[in-house]
Amino acid sequence: MNNNKYHVLLTFFGTFVCYDEKHQKFIHRKLINTHDRNDISQFYVGASTLSSVEGAPIAFDIVNPEGGRAVHLRLNGLFLCADPDGNVHASRTEANPWETFLILSWDELDNICFITANDWISRSDGRIIEKSEIKFSSEFCLSFGPYKILMKDNLPIPFRKTSESFQGLGTPPSYDPAVFNGFSFWLNNWQAEEFSLYRPLIYYCAFGEKSFNLLKSSLKSLHFLADYRGDVLVIGDKDKDFVDRHAPEEMRPRIHVWNLPACDFIDFCAARYMIPLWRKVAGFQPFLYVDTDVLFDLGVQDLMQTLALSAKMTAQREDFSFLATAPSVGATLLQEAGCKPPDDERGFNSGIIGIPSISDHARTLLKIRDTIYRYAQAKSNRRALSHFDQAIANYVAFKTSSFDLDLLSDKVRWVDADVLCGGKQRLGFVHFWGASDKAKEMSRYVDHLSNDSPEPTPSVDAIDASRAS
Repeated sequence: MNNNKYHVLLTFFGTFVCYDEKHQKFIHRKLINTHDRNDISQFYVGASTLSSVEGAPIAFDIVNPEGGRAVHLRLNGLFLCADPDGNVHASRTEANPWETFLILSWDELDNICFITANDWISRSDGRIIEKSEIKFSSEFCLSFGPYKILMKDNLPIPFRKTSESFQGLGTPPSYDPAVFNGFSFWLNNWQAEEFSLYRPLIYYCAFGEKSFNLLKSSLKSLHFLADYRGDVLVIGDKDKDFVDRHAPEEMRPRIHVWNLPACDFIDFCAARYMIPLWRKVAGFQPFLYVDTDVLFDLGVQDLMQTLALSAKMTAQREDFSFLATAPSVGATLLQEAGCKPPDDERGFNSGIIGIPSISDHARTLLKIRDTIYRYAQAKSNRRALSHFDQAIANYVAFKTSSFDLDLLSDKVRWVDADVLCGGKQRLGFVHFWGASDKAKEMSRYVDHLSNDSPEPTPSVDAIDASRAS
């Protein structure tokens, strides 16, 4: 079906004209959900007529007094009317609101249904508009939380398509054309309002069974301590059943799995930056990448909302790692490239990365991925850097000015003896980098916080390791 060829009719009551096959007549009713469209009548719009597709061919004369999408339809001198009782018939000699219809293309209906099926965040004040607050209402309006979007003043609605970010980057994933990550509308015909899709995704990369032992504790903390009820993606080398066995039961229906070929250290490093190529990525934002050795000890809702409105990606600043001198944050690459960062500028740790949207940051993420492989090829060594992806991510970030480290840095704590003993205030994340037995210490810590059990007693090795790191 050519979606641009066929159109639908929205009535004054916020209902759609449908064809009742059983009684061979037109009716109008509310759209219950985005899949509830089988009986919505389709029409072909000509220069001055609108013709029905279903039933016996009927051609209505279009009377368009205002020159816009709101029209009256006349048949044999009588205007088509949508009565409050749900019937539609040509029986009126005068055209008033009940005899007025708004013409939408099928593509526009797809787009509006996508709006009604998702949550959105206001770019101006950060308010979340939940899908339960979005519905068609009377007077050709879309009720959108506290707003009334007058449809005839906002067609066509300007959408931001995720797929547009891939222009010039080669072959993108096969994104659904009805999926978009933002839209704007006019309120009172002149007040600009802009909204972004709000469907958070937290994702991990896990290759090998050892990493899944860590993932189990991280997912448990995400569910029980962060109270996260959004979607999770695990990129790795295991199937869905295997991943589910490492996740809380209530979380399993919301877990997606992307099997990605990886054969060595460099492939493991590059995987986190390949998120723009996941086939379902267009239906989500913002994104939070988390290493499997990271635990959550506070809710993430506020962080995700702030991240959704950010212009730049974010990560945790390493106060002890300077771009000019520390190879772990890209000093080697920056020196080779002739870059001179300020002496006091710190780099970041790539264990947690916040991504506001794929549409804005796909290029940078894939540039990091490409630089990883290009640098390894140039050096003829796939282990040319000790902190491969982190060093290169810092290098690309410096070149592109694509990260804001202030958003995340005060929410992450490195593991140390005080943390393991439960002696520090929770910030949001605990990164178990440097712990001698990560799986054991992570499990002990998350169980302590989840069950309010006696304070965990860390092993001497774990404390010594955390102090040394």
